[in-house]
Amino acid sequence: MNYNNLSLEKLKEMGFSVIKTHYENGKLVYEEDQDDKSKITKKKFIVKEWYFLNEVCEMKGVNYKSVNNRPYLKPNNGIEDGIITGRKAWRLETIMKWLKQTDNELKELYKKKKNK
Repeated sequence: MNYNNLSLEKLKEMGFSVIKTHYENGKLVYEEDQDDKSKITKKKFIVKEWYFLNEVCEMKGVNYKSVNNRPYLKPNNGIEDGIITGRKAWRLETIMKWLKQTDNELKELYKKKKNK
């Protein structure tokens, strides 16, 4: 099975509505519209297996330095899914969950993990 098709299925399972996919420079790109009360925002990112912190910060629209300095704001509370070329990296499934979480939700999860 093609990984890109599998990823799009996972996106749909996670509640994201894929409105458009296309290729840019040979890479599959996914776009989604999100209705946020009175404004519609469009998210667009390349579907791939691994993501680095700077990429996911851009996807979420948050400042890289702010997230990097606070472990609880990172995907999976800073616990990487793997190390790629010496850098922490996260899988698509982890990122998709993180994109929907607020700072308060992330902080609560961090406190729960720390107290175990």
